[in-house]
Amino acid sequence: MIDLPPLGEYRDSLNRRAAEYRVCKRDSYVFVAQLSPEFTARLVDHWQEL
Repeated sequence: MIDLPPLGEYRDSLNRRAAEYRVCKRDSYVFVAQLSPEFTARLVDHWQEL
């Protein structure tokens, strides 16, 4: 389960305020795995090798 990540703010290259989510490494893997079957397959292959 992923909790709602903290929300931060930064200035872009035109000095406009923009929001950003601050996610940990684990949660970023979960996000990518949901979006990319190829990435998920590589993770599963790696786990099987271990």
